[in-house]
Amino acid sequence: MEWLNLIGYIAVGVAAVMLPGLLVGAAARLRGWLLVEVAPLISITLIATAPILAAKIGWWWGWQPMLAWTVIMALVVWLIVGVVSKIWPSAAPKAWRQRVNSKHRSGPDIHAAGLSVTGAQQSTERPSDSADQALDAAPSRRRAWYWQLIAWTLAAIIASWQFVKMLGVPTAFSVSFDNVWHLNAVRWILDMHDGSSLTLGAMGSSDQIPSFYPAAWHDLASLINLLTGSSSVVLTTNAATWVVMGVIWPLGILALSRRIFNNHHIATILAAGILASSFAAFPGLILNFGILYPNVLGFALIPGVLALLVASLKITRISSDDAPIWELLCLAALGLPGMILAHPNALLALIGIITPLVLVWSWRGWRRDRPSDQRHSRQPTHRWAYPLVGIIWTAIAIIAWLLMRTTPSWPTSNVSETTLGEFLLASPLWLRPFWVLGVLICVGLVLATQKTQWRWWLWPVAVIALLWWAGATMTKGPARSLLISGFYCDPNRLAALMPLALIPLCLMSVDWVASWWSIRTATWQSVPRRVSTTAAMVVALAIIALGTNLSDAMGLHLAQVRVRFTVLQESDLLDSDEFTLIEQLPNLLPAGSRVAVNPGAGGPLAFALEDVPVTAYHIFYVNTPALETINDSLDEVASEPDLVCPALASLNVDYVLDFGVDAINEDTSSLKGFDQLSTAPGFTEIARVGDAALYRIDACNA
Repeated sequence: MEWLNLIGYIAVGVAAVMLPGLLVGAAARLRGWLLVEVAPLISITLIATAPILAAKIGWWWGWQPMLAWTVIMALVVWLIVGVVSKIWPSAAPKAWRQRVNSKHRSGPDIHAAGLSVTGAQQSTERPSDSADQALDAAPSRRRAWYWQLIAWTLAAIIASWQFVKMLGVPTAFSVSFDNVWHLNAVRWILDMHDGSSLTLGAMGSSDQIPSFYPAAWHDLASLINLLTGSSSVVLTTNAATWVVMGVIWPLGILALSRRIFNNHHIATILAAGILASSFAAFPGLILNFGILYPNVLGFALIPGVLALLVASLKITRISSDDAPIWELLCLAALGLPGMILAHPNALLALIGIITPLVLVWSWRGWRRDRPSDQRHSRQPTHRWAYPLVGIIWTAIAIIAWLLMRTTPSWPTSNVSETTLGEFLLASPLWLRPFWVLGVLICVGLVLATQKTQWRWWLWPVAVIALLWWAGATMTKGPARSLLISGFYCDPNRLAALMPLALIPLCLMSVDWVASWWSIRTATWQSVPRRVSTTAAMVVALAIIALGTNLSDAMGLHLAQVRVRFTVLQESDLLDSDEFTLIEQLPNLLPAGSRVAVNPGAGGPLAFALEDVPVTAYHIFYVNTPALETINDSLDEVASEPDLVCPALASLNVDYVLDFGVDAINEDTSSLKGFDQLSTAPGFTEIARVGDAALYRIDACNA
């Protein structure tokens, strides 16, 4: 029954990240698969910005401001596209031009006819011959839409299998350091009716002064709560996790694959869906470490935005998107606020990846427009616009990179000898080698160096490899800080970027094999060719899917994540006794009672799990003088009532959770006010489960 409830929440989450974007995209006259691809990007921006605007006008966060903001954005986009299309007809979307002209374009569509990324000639085969090649030739646009949908389904199925393996039960939650903040943040938004990223930081201090914290993830999870009426932040957080794994990330990878390979082979399309969910480095690695929900969402948005930028730069011979370059750029820009409000370093990663591609575009444009005869031809004036754009963009990228630096916090994790191998085998940090992926990556790397149409992708690979190498091997110093302090110098975050670079390399191998098979079987008769091609594709895709997802490496990875999502007796943050006691709190406490907790001992999760107000909502909590007094002297309340009782009264604290002094971090394991609670006078034990106890503070009422 719990799984059925979670499936319902997932369905609502899918609707939340698709329907708003579909409405706005339709208003922009987008059609076909492009509309599906951009829907999550637009929706996340709407979800992240709607609470900010709602808070500014005093409107509680909920489905009402989300709906209003979506309708407003759709109307604005509709007007902008309409005005631009009237003034500049040649820049209008294809759907608009067709409606105005009351007819479709005349002449054959070279992409529908099967043009490959290498510029192969338009097919002149008979319809029956084209049907025979349906499994190994470039599918028509309508058929490509169909295969893209199947690929997305495959990705969602694999993601679902991994999701179940990682969680074990639908109510599981990560017993990890950062999850104290993330679960409490969702509860905070629900209780405060405010999901603004400009104010969420107030949860991190006792005086609750509003400050910035990127809240897109928490807004998504809370929106699922609000749409379903659920009181469980765990279930809705898990639903949001699946939405990222099964919808946002796979659609982004499929979009990027379409720009690189132009739907060249059906096998490549399907392999893109399979590979999107077959890398342990993302999102599994940062679901195990942290837990880093904001980075999970932010990084999942990168490939979708990158695909739009690649299309607008015309780096590859892409199939028509039925959208002009200006609209592609606007769509990419529309996805950026959601990415930034998910986590700013997702934008930093995108800047690092796109900057060399902008320089490639600048170089190509400058060379393409040079006169054939330097002695008698004048250079076109616009030729110099290309290097100028490249210089301006590079300056902006450098400034952004410097401004978004943070205080480095994580040490190196590796030695140089293993870093390259971990990259090529898709096995960073503690992950075991993925041999099937390793073969595809290495072959794809060779192909990328040999084939002109793919060579440009070596730049994103180089950027991500450099960032990974810096995080894994460079010693602390200015150089390492300059390169990766925007990612907290954290190898885990940098390792999570690997699949973005490596999946296209794997697909190059698949596309090359598919092309080889197509040429080899070109002279075969119709039926044997169709049967053999189908069988070969199924076997190859099965090897990729099963060879990765059923490998020992993936099994160990999923098992380790599952341990992180299991409350055990020996769990560092919250053990099973403490969890059981927290579940009983609603029946033990008067409504609205606030409980004193040791921030690092798991007590703050009482707020997220059971909506019980506590004195600290995060492990790194900024204390007021009153809270400092409680943390330092609570167990001395009977002997120091004049000191402690006013502090308790000012924070409305009448109870305390005693989860011992062993904390997940050293800063909170030495709180003097919590180390003698079991023997100190002035306390009455209300409930106990093992070593975990709830006390009522009676000393101030004597």
